[in-house]
Amino acid sequence: MDGLPQGLPGGVNDPAFTGLHRIEYGLWHDQQARVLRPLAGKLTGDVQHLRDTLTQVTVDPTGLLQDQVTVFRPPGWRFGT
Repeated sequence: MDGLPQGLPGGVNDPAFTGLHRIEYGLWHDQQARVLRPLAGKLTGDVQHLRDTLTQVTVDPTGLLQDQVTVFRPPGWRFGT
């Protein structure tokens, strides 16, 4: 939904470059609505799929906190110090 063309073999012309950034690219490069309309339809479907899927996800808030501590702690830091 929010991917960038970097790393795709065809770059901005790669068929796998879709989603919001692809539509934005098309708007900035004067692509016609007939080119962008199918991309917008795919994005709409992807967002709906995400909304439907997220209702089935359970998140443990303590796990989120642990992830943040792991990412942001300085080297050598330990719990309780």
